[in-house]
Amino acid sequence: MTDRQIMLNAEQQTNELINLLSVDRPVNRMDIRQKLVEIRNHIHKVTTSAIDYQVIVDNLDDNILITDADERVLYINPAYEQHTGIPKEEIIGQTVTEILKTKKYFTVATVPDVIKRKEKVMKLSNMSAKKNPGIVIGVPIFDPQNNLQYVVASNRGLSTFVNLRENFDHFVHSLNDLQQDTDAVQIYESSSSVPQEHTMIGNGVEMQKIHHFIKNVGMTDATVLITGESGTGKELIADAIYKNSRRSQKPFIKINCSSIPASLLESELFGYEKGAFSGASAQGKKGLFEAANTGTLLLDEIGDMPMDLQAKLLRAIQSSEITRVGGTAPIKLNIRLIASTNCNLKEKIANGTFRSDLYYRLHVIPISVPPLRDRKEDIPLLCRHYLNIFSEKYNRPVSLSEENLDTLTNYSWPGNIRELRNIMEYLAVCCADSPQIENSFLYSIFDMETDNAYLELNQNMTLNEAVSTYEKEFLKNTIKDVKNLKEASQILNVDISTVSRKLKQYGLSIKH
Repeated sequence: MTDRQIMLNAEQQTNELINLLSVDRPVNRMDIRQKLVEIRNHIHKVTTSAIDYQVIVDNLDDNILITDADERVLYINPAYEQHTGIPKEEIIGQTVTEILKTKKYFTVATVPDVIKRKEKVMKLSNMSAKKNPGIVIGVPIFDPQNNLQYVVASNRGLSTFVNLRENFDHFVHSLNDLQQDTDAVQIYESSSSVPQEHTMIGNGVEMQKIHHFIKNVGMTDATVLITGESGTGKELIADAIYKNSRRSQKPFIKINCSSIPASLLESELFGYEKGAFSGASAQGKKGLFEAANTGTLLLDEIGDMPMDLQAKLLRAIQSSEITRVGGTAPIKLNIRLIASTNCNLKEKIANGTFRSDLYYRLHVIPISVPPLRDRKEDIPLLCRHYLNIFSEKYNRPVSLSEENLDTLTNYSWPGNIRELRNIMEYLAVCCADSPQIENSFLYSIFDMETDNAYLELNQNMTLNEAVSTYEKEFLKNTIKDVKNLKEASQILNVDISTVSRKLKQYGLSIKH
């Protein structure tokens, strides 16, 4: 519930209480007390938890103007009055279009365009009163039902940007060179140019399901949303979908949305016309959507895309067209879209950082990639695959024993396939001179203790002896980091008396 809703609820309860007391009849004191307590709690919640945004905005140096969804001016901050010379009494309550018609205050307005387009708008404007040109940015504010509620227009005079010349030049340089950043953007002309290493490995139950899924999905143009933890191989699944599609001989472009600065992302995705902004290429620039036309586009880490750009992406998907920054002519597109993320998009929707309408546009064919710890049967195959690659790359033959593979299979792999790949490269570089890899070496890599990672048992032990040996080591490992019997009992999920009896049985004690 928003602060406004809380206060409206408190107001409603107050009115009910007033009406109750206005009637000339006995009242229940406990009912009145209960209502007053509820009202007090509502007010307390707002006054103690909310930031006083009015104080903050009042003290900003930028000019701030706020309107409702009908363009009516609700507020301007003191900086707006000071920098423009416009008294708030003259424009509060008027619509921006009415003010603009007078030609008395400013020459250009963003608010009407924001209301019409439901997205952020930036323009160059001149404050007529002071002849001070500035950049005006209008931003829409939506309510929980996605209805436009307010428009915030912020303005700063161009004279304040003089000292930012060096940073601005760096910004333009970054914009022009961004496509050379292989971490942010990867471009393949056809499936034959995708590296052979980019292949899904695994034949366990979960991977068989995914292989079957890809076979069914590949030949369609349906939008696919791939989810899973970081390092699980989401990009490899996107590669497999592309290779098995009818567009495999058309371009395949991968974009890491988290690696491109938010300020550059729109012009990178949609391109820009010549003269769209100072420092832009004189010829304009084709965007990545245009470059992927007739082919496939992967938007990796889609959960990190800024909210204002999500609206433009949604419109591009819905209309199958984009408009370059600074342009007016729409460009028709024919693209197969794949998106991937390690975020929980439903949580981001609940938190207001991801659009629900975009989620449902992307969530046509969902593929959830299991973490490596849930597909242990594939770990030996993956280990051998990557170790062979790096042994050949560094010309250093290395092999894994069955004991090594058991240890690697039982490791939890929090970094998933990416971590496994890095470990295999490390082994190929560091263990080539050894006839075999010692398990102790693996324990040191994983920062595990030997008795915690792998317990050597004597083959001549009876079952009871083996169970007792393991139980003792398990208890020893558990009590290392606990402070008392209660904490140990909670971890082991047994009662305190059982823990106490077992510790006495094995001659162990909690040291803390």
